[in-house]
Amino acid sequence: MRGKEAQNVTKGWRLFRYDDISWEERLNELASQSSYLQHPAWANYMEKMGWETCRWEYVVNERVTSCVQGFCKRYFGRLGLIWFPDWIVGDFSVGHDFYKILESQLGLTYVYVRFRCRQEFHVEKHILMMQSAWEKPRSKFGEGLTMDLKILDSHDLQLIQASKSWRRFLKKASLFPVHITEQKCPEQIAAVYEDLKKTRSLKKSDIFNSKQIKSLMEEFGHNILVLGATDSEGALIAIRGCIFNGRTATDVFAATSKRARNSYVSYRLLFELLERCRSKNCTSYDLNGINPQSAAGVYQFKKSTGAKAKAFLGEYEWTNSIPLKLGVNLLSKFRR
Repeated sequence: MRGKEAQNVTKGWRLFRYDDISWEERLNELASQSSYLQHPAWANYMEKMGWETCRWEYVVNERVTSCVQGFCKRYFGRLGLIWFPDWIVGDFSVGHDFYKILESQLGLTYVYVRFRCRQEFHVEKHILMMQSAWEKPRSKFGEGLTMDLKILDSHDLQLIQASKSWRRFLKKASLFPVHITEQKCPEQIAAVYEDLKKTRSLKKSDIFNSKQIKSLMEEFGHNILVLGATDSEGALIAIRGCIFNGRTATDVFAATSKRARNSYVSYRLLFELLERCRSKNCTSYDLNGINPQSAAGVYQFKKSTGAKAKAFLGEYEWTNSIPLKLGVNLLSKFRR
C-alpha cells in the first residue's frame, strides 16, 4: 500500500502566477523571515532597472514546500539571462535540478542562470549543488562573505561589543562639527557617491546612481532609512542607509565624500544608524559583504564593530550554452 501511495505523489516546480500580496503570504507561510531580496519591493526595483520578475513554487501533492523569486532579461526572443539575488525559501534540497524547467516554462532556447545563496555555508549543501549540474562561476559578483552584527539592548552594551580602536575613532568623530539627519533626496545621496567615485577612481558599476537610489527609496518606503552627515557649511559629506526586514537591518548605502576624509564621520553614522535600528526592535545588522583582500580597510572597519564574519554558500551558475557562459563571465570580470 505504501508503494502505491508513493507512486501517486506529484511534485515539481511551477510558475507562481498570483499577485504581490499572495507572494508575501507564500513567503510568510514558508519562513519566519525571508530575505528582502525575495520581496515585492525588490521585484519592483528590479523591474525599473529593466528586469522581468519570475516567481516559482515547489509543490508536493498541491502542498507548497518552497518558493523563489528571480529576474530575467530576454534577448532576440529566445535567449535569456536569469538572476536570483537570493536562493530558495523553504526546502533547499529541491533546488538541485531547478534549471531543468527553465527552458520550457520561460519559452527560451538558450539560458544562463546564476544565483547567490545567502544561507550559511554547509559542505553538504555545497556538495548537493556540485553533484548536479551547478558550477561555481569563474567571475563572481561578490565574495560570498558578510558580517553579522548583534544589535544589543543599550548604547553602552553596543560600545562594549566594539574594539578599543573603533570606540576611539567614534570619540574622535564627536570632535568634528557635523549634523546627522535623515536623508530623503536621491540626488543629494547620489552626489556623495559621485564624489566617492572620483576620489577612489571607482567604476560606474561600483556606485548607486540617482535613478537606483530613488527607486529603492520609493519601493521600500518606511522600510528604508538613510542617514547623512552635513558639515558646518551645510554640505552633505557622508551617508549610510539600511533596509529593514523583520528584525534584521541590512546595509544598502554607504559613501563618504572627499570633504569627510579624516573626520571619522563613518563611525558616527553607523552608530547612529544602529540606535535607530534598536528603536525599531531590530536584533541584527547585516553589514552586507566583505572582501578582506581588495577592501581591507572596509573589512577592518566592519570587524571592529564586533561583527562576526559569516561565509554563505554564494554563487552558482548553470547554462545550456558554453559560449553564453563564457560571455557572461567575461562581462562579469570587467564589471567588477
